[in-house]
Amino acid sequence: MSFPEKELTYVKRRDCSTQVEILRKMASGQAPPISTDPRLLFEIARVNKLLMHPGWPDLQGDAAEQVNAELNFGRMRGMLSNNRGLKLAAEITEALDAGQIPHLHLKGPLQQIRLYGTPLFKPSGDVDILVAPKDRIAAGKILEEAGFKPTEAELGSWWVHFLGERHFEAPDQPIFVDLHHSVQQPGLPRPRNLVGFLHRAVRQSVANSTLPVPSPPDMCLIAAITLCKAFLSHEPAGSVALDMIKAFEGLELDERDQLEQLARQTGLSETLDFAMALATTSIGQDGLPPRSHELLADRSAETVRDMVFQPWKKGLSFPRRREILASLCGRDLWRLVRESNRAFLSNAFLNVIARTRKPVGEVGETKR
Repeated sequence: MSFPEKELTYVKRRDCSTQVEILRKMASGQAPPISTDPRLLFEIARVNKLLMHPGWPDLQGDAAEQVNAELNFGRMRGMLSNNRGLKLAAEITEALDAGQIPHLHLKGPLQQIRLYGTPLFKPSGDVDILVAPKDRIAAGKILEEAGFKPTEAELGSWWVHFLGERHFEAPDQPIFVDLHHSVQQPGLPRPRNLVGFLHRAVRQSVANSTLPVPSPPDMCLIAAITLCKAFLSHEPAGSVALDMIKAFEGLELDERDQLEQLARQTGLSETLDFAMALATTSIGQDGLPPRSHELLADRSAETVRDMVFQPWKKGLSFPRRREILASLCGRDLWRLVRESNRAFLSNAFLNVIARTRKPVGEVGETKR
């Protein structure tokens, strides 16, 4: 979900607080004011992946003409990309089912259908697939046999061993497939019993196909993981915070009880609590009041909102990485030690690559 640094230049040079408040109201279902700089609103919405939100205000005036044209063009591109992604997802499921590889689709248009009732809520250039660690090699071979090409050779070992994923480029299409055998990055605690997500998967009908997706409670846990990853990396995550809220709001009462139980079983209770605090504080929703969390103590709602929507803003006091990891590991000291070692080894591995392959500033940059 990260953007190249050059694509953040425009918003980083400006105070986007007014525009962030407009996006917050839009995301929470309120009617936003429309008296604003159209270009700045467009750019901050773009990096937060909210350009396709149906609550977008009707911008008026000469300055808005170009922005509205770009907005319509961006939405058309997003629609084309998401439709291609859905078709490709069905093809991948057909291939993996034929190879008897249990899997599920983590995010993308399929998630948007579940949360928003449409596959066209935000642009997605990736197809994210989760498989069991024991199946990652076999699943990769199936993708290669289907014409998908492995990418990012220089960082391949780091992606596989520390982020738990491999990247493939779709044949004749500008779409990437992220084949995951883990769902967490160094610096945050990994869930226990990863294969449980696969066992609890449900089938979702799309056109003439049925594709495996996370169960509703698991969708909340995955949204929580994604939001915490963005927070740790200081990436804009307005749409991810909204995903978190929508995933939770869509649960029945018994599913909310199941969510709490699964969070305890997977060791993600603290991750879920923190993500809910970030989402409810930064966006807010009727019937879902802001939650508190020790990592956000003494920080105003406006500060938390900026951390989520414009994390580059000067003066923001983010918790230190080790504080975040310690909090999300709970009281499990050995888990904290293991995850701290993993984070240390990940950085050391990247530093070795940086010295031998690329300038340091380029190492670790992810594709969009």
